[in-house]
Amino acid sequence: MSLTKVSYSMITGAPVNPIDFGADPTGVADSAEAFALAKTKCVAIGGTLVGEGEFKFLSPVDLRSICISMSNATFDVAHAGLGIYIGGNSANPNNPPQHIGSVVRSVGTDAYATPSIRVIGSSCQHLTVEFVDYIQFYADTSTSQDGQAYAVQYSTFVVKNCVTLELTNNASTTGNPNQQYINENIFYLNAVQNLLINGTYQHNHNTFNDGNFELGNINMAVGGSNYVNNIRGEQGLNITFGSGVTDCIVTIGWVSSAHRYPIEPVVVNNGAMCAVQHLYDVYAEVFPIAGFNYQTLKKVGSDYNVQNVSNVTLGANLSVASFTTFYQTGLIPINGENSVFELNLYVAGGGVRTFVVGYDSTKTAITPAPNQVTYDGSGNKEFGQSSNTSNTVQEERFFVLDPNCKYITIQVIAGGAGASFDSFYLGAAIADPDLRKKLTAATFTTNNFV
Repeated sequence: MSLTKVSYSMITGAPVNPIDFGADPTGVADSAEAFALAKTKCVAIGGTLVGEGEFKFLSPVDLRSICISMSNATFDVAHAGLGIYIGGNSANPNNPPQHIGSVVRSVGTDAYATPSIRVIGSSCQHLTVEFVDYIQFYADTSTSQDGQAYAVQYSTFVVKNCVTLELTNNASTTGNPNQQYINENIFYLNAVQNLLINGTYQHNHNTFNDGNFELGNINMAVGGSNYVNNIRGEQGLNITFGSGVTDCIVTIGWVSSAHRYPIEPVVVNNGAMCAVQHLYDVYAEVFPIAGFNYQTLKKVGSDYNVQNVSNVTLGANLSVASFTTFYQTGLIPINGENSVFELNLYVAGGGVRTFVVGYDSTKTAITPAPNQVTYDGSGNKEFGQSSNTSNTVQEERFFVLDPNCKYITIQVIAGGAGASFDSFYLGAAIADPDLRKKLTAATFTTNNFV
């Protein structure tokens, strides 16, 4: 390559621009070699890689261990292999920050072996990527590239827009296996479709904050104590915890106008101590209003040991005849939209319908009208109107829309096919501590026998 331009950045510790080394900012000619030369200069003088434009790469480019400030640049991976390496040397306790613009692929396919971006060796590093289809955080036992350590640890990553974000490692057992981990990192996300954690090492204690996962997948095949916080998940979000995964939690925080709780994702949970939960439940104490199962529910004469229960036949499975009320509360104090009620029937067969009646501050029943109470999955209803017309509903979530409503009663009846169930639970997620006290006094009572 013939270098014809000499600039200030080539002879000082100031910013280093790969255009000065022959890079083509129009995206026509190959810029891989020019970026390699610019990196060498950055290493030599402690410079920062800068520049704007579109740069085509016909071979992999290694940009690790240098400071990068190229948020307005676009990198075109115009070959079938791995695109660019960023990150650093994990043996270095203070790797330089890197800010990458857009990385797109015009040739080949993004995959495990050929991601557009591979991040390796990051330790105590801050890294930002504006856009990429496939970004892979990768650890390895090998030290073949520059003799640098390849673990990814103690770093902060900002990924604004990507299709797939993967944490993985080389399955090879050569070298030092302790370098295969991806641990103790914090990720900040905006729009991500797929989050994958896989490999042969139990990558652990990584935190993923926020992000829109619509139509996406979260697949944790390995790992421990990894947390995905406050994501927006809807329209077919799939979450999978593999059999080797422990203590991993996904928290969903966004709700639509039609749902007080987020739409439920599809969850396959083969892990240990793994869960998908809603952010409201994290910050609002879930108060039990009533709960019993086939072992704890008792009856003496016509009285049950749980108040407000009736018409339940005891046995290995509790059963209720079709269209028969088996639970009805007294007046429950509420405080507008600060109370989200949840009913779960762990069924052997059949299902339930729920009726909510509202009362004003004088404890007078409110005249039924449209849009007084809303049920996830069934929409808005009037007070006293059935939550649904199905005979097999096993779970209800609902909250009151009517601002004049200060009390409610909840009536639960068996569906048309009756109900046969192992256990019954009715609770409320409550943000208001004063309201929790009122509910304790009003609802959680039992009859005086076992």
